[in-house]
Amino acid sequence: MPEIPGNSGKFPENGSTIMNPTILFRRQHEAARTCLDLIRGTDAMREAGARYIPPKEDESSEAHGIRVKRAVLRNVFAQTIGYYRGQVFCRQVALDNADSTLKDDALQRFRAWAEDVDQRGHNLTSWSGAVFTSGLVSGVTFCLVDFPAIETEISEGGVTMYRAQDGSLRPKTAAADAAEGWQPYLVHIPAEQVLDCRAQWRKGRRVITHFRYIETRYEQSETDPNELEPVQYVHAYTPEGWELWKAASSTGGTGAGFELVASGKMSLGEVPVAVFMPGDPRSDFTAQPALIDLAHLNIKHWRATCDQEDLMAFNRLPVWVSVGIAPLKNAQGNDIPMPVGPGKVLYYEGGGDLKSVGVDSASVAAGRQDLLDTEESMASYGLQIMQMQSAARMTATGVDKMTREGNSQLKNWALDFQDFLENCLRLVGLWWGLEDGPSVKVNDDFADSANMDFLIQLHDKGLLSKETLAAFAVRLGILPDDFNYADEVARRAQDAAAAANAGQSFGLSLAQRLGAEAGASVGVASGGDGSSGNSGNFREIPGNSGTSTG
Repeated sequence: MPEIPGNSGKFPENGSTIMNPTILFRRQHEAARTCLDLIRGTDAMREAGARYIPPKEDESSEAHGIRVKRAVLRNVFAQTIGYYRGQVFCRQVALDNADSTLKDDALQRFRAWAEDVDQRGHNLTSWSGAVFTSGLVSGVTFCLVDFPAIETEISEGGVTMYRAQDGSLRPKTAAADAAEGWQPYLVHIPAEQVLDCRAQWRKGRRVITHFRYIETRYEQSETDPNELEPVQYVHAYTPEGWELWKAASSTGGTGAGFELVASGKMSLGEVPVAVFMPGDPRSDFTAQPALIDLAHLNIKHWRATCDQEDLMAFNRLPVWVSVGIAPLKNAQGNDIPMPVGPGKVLYYEGGGDLKSVGVDSASVAAGRQDLLDTEESMASYGLQIMQMQSAARMTATGVDKMTREGNSQLKNWALDFQDFLENCLRLVGLWWGLEDGPSVKVNDDFADSANMDFLIQLHDKGLLSKETLAAFAVRLGILPDDFNYADEVARRAQDAAAAANAGQSFGLSLAQRLGAEAGASVGVASGGDGSSGNSGNFREIPGNSGTSTG
């Protein structure tokens, strides 16, 4: 097959361009900025300032900053992604031999390795949750399967030898790897760090032939022994080798030169990088953020929140207008601001007036309703991701036969991530000299019960109306297709009215009925007139009188 245009895999030849992202990844970074700001929360949104809340006409930068800092982000975007992560990883990621040719001892090796996949103490499930979240936020994310740098050479007998610390050459075996603590490990590379990624077709399979990313490390300051300073590094990989470039300046700003500080050979025949892309592809390795529409709704809510806070601040501290009152003067003849507020006494001559100019209540109510409508739209959007794309009510057999076209979007993302993990483990196997890795299973069983629990939580938080809750219950098959919310509201009103009437008369009517029966039963003993005082001594139905009897 022809090579993908421009994918030569060669590195830039000088340190001034090694850190430059390609135009595709510059667009990727810009497209994901909104989602990244949202996931970082209120502080990041306030710091973004005018990017999301433009200043008003003639508004000073100081006033604009105060207005922005009053608002607090209702982060439905982050809550929704957190819920998705919880659904997909509510169970441990499982490894097995279902679709692989691994022997049992190799599978056990993978399972032991899965307890610490990144050499930082994270097991495969914990590491996967963070990577899945990153993929949903940016639309695409990457994993580099790395291995400790070891100096090796091939002996005359074809055996791979490694150079030990004492300088001697020793056979590189599995036992040597275990003794030295060498093993493959996963490095998550978020899309915002990637500078370039390219691929070629080789032997009927597309392999990554060029990968560059930038990393910031905090290292000992050269001027202050008690301080750390950020230093930027660029990692570059081809199937033939790797390079590490370091920023010449600790500031690492745009335009700072980089110098080559380390390099080595690669032995896998490909760059060991796997890609998870839940967003709509924009190129081979870039994508639209998966939840960009939800992000835009959350930005709309952020702006509306800021406007509403500004409106309420004006309403609490309105403008005061004086009519027919001469301004106060100081000794120099300059105007003195009129002291208005609690505990102040104002004296003015007849005919004068002082009044406030506030905001009418309808404007405040309209702003509040707009916020509630946007919150409901965000909740509905988040739920649609979990809905099956075909009919909501399906038998168990029908669900088993469903293709990906009938899955919910979240289930498809889970299946894509499962493939991504299998690609990662295939690369781990390559480092061990294996042809393949184990099969992977992530949870994709989050159907009606989970959806309804989420709906109820949203309703309890005030993010979902009762009518919308009922509509989704119909779509999930929990309520019948002919369920009518208006009719149900009318029935509930009738039941409430009946219950109110019964609460006033039920106890008395029952008492009278039981009293009459009791009187009839003791009429002979009491002289036959049924008027014995005992006729009223009965045990009332508990809860109707508010008192207890002996």
